[in-house]
Amino acid sequence: MSVSYNAVVLVFCIIFGAALPRAEADKECEPSELGYACMKILAPYKKVHWTVGGASRTTELLGGEVPLPEEGEIAFALEGTTTGYVGFGFTEVAGMMSPADIVLGWTNSEETVVKPYRAVTIDITDAELDDSVTLKNTFASEKDGTTIVAYTRSISDGTTKLSLEGKSEVIFAIAPQDELAWHLGDRDGGTILLGKALDDAPKSTPKAAPKGARKSAPKKAKKAAAKSATSVPSEETNGIVASKPVEKAGVDASSAKKVTDSDGQCVTSTLPGYDCEQIMPGEMVTLHWVIGPVGQADNGHPAPKDGEISIAMIGKTEGYVGFAFTEASGLMHPSITVVGWMTPDGDLHVKPYRVTSRTIFATDVDESITLTDIRGQEKDGYTTIEFTQERPDFLTSFEGALSINVAVADGDSLVRHSPAQRWSAELDLLSGSARDATKDLRKYYNWHGAIMAVSWMFLAQIGILVGSHKWVVPVGGKGGWFKAHRGVQTLTLLGTLAGIVIAILKFDEHEMTVARIHRLFGYLAFGLGWLQGVAGFLRPDKDHPKRYLFDMFHRWGGFLLGYMGPTTVLLGIYSYREIEGIDIGKWLIPSVVSLAAIGGAGLLLHLRRSKPSAPTKAPQPKPASNVAGNTDSQTS
Repeated sequence: MSVSYNAVVLVFCIIFGAALPRAEADKECEPSELGYACMKILAPYKKVHWTVGGASRTTELLGGEVPLPEEGEIAFALEGTTTGYVGFGFTEVAGMMSPADIVLGWTNSEETVVKPYRAVTIDITDAELDDSVTLKNTFASEKDGTTIVAYTRSISDGTTKLSLEGKSEVIFAIAPQDELAWHLGDRDGGTILLGKALDDAPKSTPKAAPKGARKSAPKKAKKAAAKSATSVPSEETNGIVASKPVEKAGVDASSAKKVTDSDGQCVTSTLPGYDCEQIMPGEMVTLHWVIGPVGQADNGHPAPKDGEISIAMIGKTEGYVGFAFTEASGLMHPSITVVGWMTPDGDLHVKPYRVTSRTIFATDVDESITLTDIRGQEKDGYTTIEFTQERPDFLTSFEGALSINVAVADGDSLVRHSPAQRWSAELDLLSGSARDATKDLRKYYNWHGAIMAVSWMFLAQIGILVGSHKWVVPVGGKGGWFKAHRGVQTLTLLGTLAGIVIAILKFDEHEMTVARIHRLFGYLAFGLGWLQGVAGFLRPDKDHPKRYLFDMFHRWGGFLLGYMGPTTVLLGIYSYREIEGIDIGKWLIPSVVSLAAIGGAGLLLHLRRSKPSAPTKAPQPKPASNVAGNTDSQTS
């Protein structure tokens, strides 16, 4: 069994080793055969090509079938291995189908369809046609089992806003039907860097458009009504008082101070009535605040009482903005969180939540927390929410470094924000000094990953090696191998326990497919590993009639964990890349090298042990002695 196990481990390492150059390379912007500035392989069955208008070094798209985009536009081409539809969209929550702006397209002998949709559930129907996105220069072709759908859209269109800075969360799918049908399992999520098409774009090798390609007429879309810049009339609902709007929706970044690890004085707020302001980590939210007591305010400025604080949060989003005082630095819960947004009809929603899990639910509204002086505005791509609240019950004062979180999302509801849309800081509200605590979470990711990699890529494999080749342990006598095996695997289980505890206490649950599979495999490996450990300590004696059952379970369970553990680690590495954008080569190379070295050592040991030895001459029996007293001698 050991030879086949080690052989599989080596094959496993060879496969992933061959993928390392690709993992290390920057695959965000590869040459496009369709003539676009960039191409990215999202899945074995799906590619996306794109060109940014007015900036990309592109001369011809799809052999001239598609005009070049203009300034402020992006031209996309979706390439899927299917004879049905292809879909591609920008989502507000990593890996989730909704809420998202999606384009679906297909072509056949009767029609060519390329349309935008606003997905708010897992089902898309014609009722979800999105008139806030205008598609032009639409094109579709189908040849040799591949469907290509192309279109051009404005960067500023849609509900989920596009950005040329940083990563954009995307979803994609294919289906065999030429209609709005369920795509079954051919769907996944990922990220793309749209800004890669601006600079250093690789030279494309354009090819002519496939024969039989069909264009569709530009879609005459209506622009969605602009969101109102005024708040709802003054009224009290569920303890929430809506007041008049703020006067300023933007943020003067020239005067605000960014959060760094250095100390500094409180920067005077550019919003009337507030004392301080601070640009939070991520530079998507700016906080303004004033701590009570404040005397009678003029012109409707905030007037917090003793033990209260007035806050204005300005988020670079047309969705919601959130602010939280949290009990643990870098964690989403437990915390007192205020979330607010402005609907397209001008309705202002601002409510306090007592958050006790990684997700905020409508039922988490805390009626014991009173918010006053509530105001809001959405203007020029910024959402501003103002409110006054009492000091949270877990704080004794507003002095010292307080743990806070801020977040934005593109939805006007309690939608899950992506990991890249939440930031943490330790902020001294009196002095203005602050420390970026967002990176603290990456520290826990690194500890979790390192512990699990050492446990399953090294220790567990050493334990299996010792158990399979008992004779390699030179110390401890006849039972030395068992002591070594038990000790190493105990360390593996303790390491796994530590890694699981870190994940449960520190990590949010991500909805990306790879992350979900990693989480499932992790729990299975943890459970089976501890079952193996407990069974080992409770094993029956050698002469017990049922001992063979333990031996069979322990042996096969061990080999199963030998495969499952490394697989879980590798899934975790790829999840880490999706969440934080890390270079996975730094994790893959040592992991695969360690696994390959131990697997190769095991295979060599097996071959050495099974090698036939040289034949030896059998000893000849000595002749019987004929001496007195020898009862075996013959007598005459």
